[in-house]
Amino acid sequence: TPETGIRGMATKSKVWGGRVPVRFSLASREVTAMEAPLPIYILLPRVSYLPLVTSRVRDHFINSAPAVRGDMWFDYEGRPLKWNLPIGVLFDLLHGSKRLPVDITVHFTGYPEVEILPCKSLSAVSEHFFHCLKEVSRQPGF
Repeated sequence: TPETGIRGMATKSKVWGGRVPVRFSLASREVTAMEAPLPIYILLPRVSYLPLVTSRVRDHFINSAPAVRGDMWFDYEGRPLKWNLPIGVLFDLLHGSKRLPVDITVHFTGYPEVEILPCKSLSAVSEHFFHCLKEVSRQPGF
């Protein structure tokens, strides 16, 4: 029915247009300035990936953080966040129905290579996304 189609479009709009409010804070042990920098608040699309926001977050904290020697990474309540999962999936798995915004800690040192795949470039994010689309399209009934 037309009414069902309208509801379906509204649901699609909410899914694809959904955003997660996030507060990024620099890890306290990595602050090199006299005072800790203020956090940065960003509304992140649920269907996006963390590496797509790293340059903005890096630029915010760069003057208060140690010299960048390796990859920047994030954690939530002490758990490293996997860059290859969409932000909405990370939110649903880890944060659930807790208060918003989601508090994410930013790290410039100590990349946990055992727990997180290295993300060497933004093209790796694109390649991963398209790989996932190919995998899903191979599923029966897709």
